[in-house]
Amino acid sequence: MPNQLPQAFVTHQIRGRIRLRVPTMRHQSAYFEGLRQRLSTLPGLRRLTTNTRTGSVLIEHTGDIESINSIGQRLELFEVGSRPHPHSLNE
Repeated sequence: MPNQLPQAFVTHQIRGRIRLRVPTMRHQSAYFEGLRQRLSTLPGLRRLTTNTRTGSVLIEHTGDIESINSIGQRLELFEVGSRPHPHSLNE
């Protein structure tokens, strides 16, 4: 059975900007360092910010990029799921 990727969800998306949360990886510095390294190869990337405390990722880019779920799976970083109920994020 293949390794299961962490679940991520999009909290905000407008043209040129995507914010994700990966709540199960909060406080996992090694995970977010690897995520930064892999996402830094995206064409059109202008800025990439992560916050291990909140488990968030901000991607600012130019032009169109492939779907964030495709990126996460192709780079073996995360799978995008539906946004959880806000109270479940405090676990």
